[in-house]
Amino acid sequence: MDNTDHTRLTVDDAVRAGARVLEQAGIDAPVVESRLLMGYALADFPREGEPRVALSTTDLFLRGKESAPEVFTSWVQRRAQRVPLQHIVGSAAFAGLDFLSSPAGFIPRPETELLVEWGDRWLRSYWTRRTTYELSRRLFSGHLTVVDVCSGPGTIALALAHRLSSLTTPDIEIIGLERDADALELAHANEAQLRGRGLLRENVAVRFIQADVREPDIVGRLGLSGVAQLVLSNPPYVPEAALEEGLISPEVKADPHSAVFAGPDGMNLMNPLAQAIHLLSAPVAGVAVEHDDAKGADVRSVMEAHGMIDVTQHQDYAGRDRFVTASIVRDPGFIPRSRVWK
Repeated sequence: MDNTDHTRLTVDDAVRAGARVLEQAGIDAPVVESRLLMGYALADFPREGEPRVALSTTDLFLRGKESAPEVFTSWVQRRAQRVPLQHIVGSAAFAGLDFLSSPAGFIPRPETELLVEWGDRWLRSYWTRRTTYELSRRLFSGHLTVVDVCSGPGTIALALAHRLSSLTTPDIEIIGLERDADALELAHANEAQLRGRGLLRENVAVRFIQADVREPDIVGRLGLSGVAQLVLSNPPYVPEAALEEGLISPEVKADPHSAVFAGPDGMNLMNPLAQAIHLLSAPVAGVAVEHDDAKGADVRSVMEAHGMIDVTQHQDYAGRDRFVTASIVRDPGFIPRSRVWK
């Protein structure tokens, strides 16, 4: 590995040297990552409990002739060892926000932003339908509930909370369900730092609850039966077989194993998840579930088997099947009942 002391170089020269090191290490986008590392290295040191926020491309350009900061060298070396960039800098950018990142929580991927965008559009449309006509307004309580199942470090729940802060309704609650205590601690820290930076408004409440959706009675015990107008989930879905076949990158392996893998075919959690969605959903609800790009048809079948309608496949930025959406429409007097799925 190139042992160049980047502190003797200008920012521009250090970025180029860092990119060469990362390219030799097999990093897919070495120039982009070298610039990102420099953007974080030059950024102001964050206040306690807040993530680093990288310099913009423009600011990085304007500081190109300055001396490179000392930390850049060690960061490049760590990234060359395939430590995730987000773990090195303690920050992950997602949906226009900066989140605290650590090995305790799953690193958010850009494609999951599409699921957040869909959820935002769906809930705004629902709100419009419920508030446009006089009869709808009389029947609508004004309360909206979203549940994010397998919430991890809270990125989906909090990104959606940020987007929904612009709605005029005073009563939105987003509930994140996550079984891992360490990930939940990171989720709470992320909510605190986003509120502290004024990025979440008071009209959107966020609540994180430790819960394992594989327990068939968990929704009822939490008092969440039939509460959600929208249910989102980015569950563990990578097949264990891919790990055994050596198809998983070192960066993915750095995520918590239980947040990534779900049995030999990646489908172990889908039936319990669909059952939880069935129990969580209000009489009229929207649903979106992310999945492995080879399992779209299987996930659609699971959702249809649980009575969901308008099941639709969506692609990611690369054109691969990435998440499925659906609707739940049933009699307002319907009483959800649990069923045990193996």
